[in-house]
Amino acid sequence: MQKIDLRTLENKLWDCANILRGTLNSSQYMDYIFGMLFLKRINDQFDMERQEKRELGKVVMAPAPVLDYIVVHEMCHMVHRNHSRDFWQLLERILPDYEKRKEWLRNNGIRLDRNNGIRLEM
Repeated sequence: MQKIDLRTLENKLWDCANILRGTLNSSQYMDYIFGMLFLKRINDQFDMERQEKRELGKVVMAPAPVLDYIVVHEMCHMVHRNHSRDFWQLLERILPDYEKRKEWLRNNGIRLDRNNGIRLEM
């Protein structure tokens, strides 16, 4: 059997790929690529949502005041989509002691992973 050089092998592989791919015009190629990008985005979004739901399952074991803080915190994002000064001022108007609740969550959040379904107290 005759040996071939790298350039010849690459050319043959590209020729085979072109045969397998067939003739795609640019609009067909765009449809293919956009479809792949759409599927990738949907998959990424699904992974994010699944992780959020897992975290939510852990959070329900937190004390009621901490749950209130989490809910109000997320609702404040409906008005301010970031953690700006206006965001924190709005949160403080609704929950004046939000810092205490936030601190509890910061200090005890890891315990929510290890509590075996037992609700924690504040």
